[in-house]
Amino acid sequence: QKVGGITVFVGRGHDADQQSLLDLADRIKSRAGDAAVVLGGAADGKVALVASFSEAVVKRGLSAAEVVREAAAIVGGGGGGRENVAQAGGRDASKLDEALAKAREAIESKLASPKCSLSLLRVLALDYGTARCGCAISDPTGTLVRPLSAVEPPKAEQIAQLAKEHGA
Repeated sequence: QKVGGITVFVGRGHDADQQSLLDLADRIKSRAGDAAVVLGGAADGKVALVASFSEAVVKRGLSAAEVVREAAAIVGGGGGGRENVAQAGGRDASKLDEALAKAREAIESKLASPKCSLSLLRVLALDYGTARCGCAISDPTGTLVRPLSAVEPPKAEQIAQLAKEHGA
């Protein structure tokens, strides 16, 4: 299923071997492109959860570690990892489906949130004067700004072209 241009894949594996689940998650992610993959499995009363997120997912503000931690709490466990890959374990295999549903919900709600979408916007800042217009553009996260050339005299067409050239 695609949410906000990201493939979301949440599923159940055959056992609780984290390495096997992680290998499968990475294969799914590599075929799906921009994807958030969470897999879980259970065997002998133990639960394993793994998450593997592409770079595009992490840039949208999602953390595999946070998603896995939320899901692991449901199965009576814990875990962690990095923004792009994480693992967890648990003791209550009867709640694996609930944990996977929680992981899907966490991913989908984050991808659908306006803050997540806005984090990919670039902002064009203008210091508009009568003689010239100073221009600057933000990075995709909106945290760093770099100056662009000034437009003398200020003309809307030139400013629009400058914005287009720099992805704003």
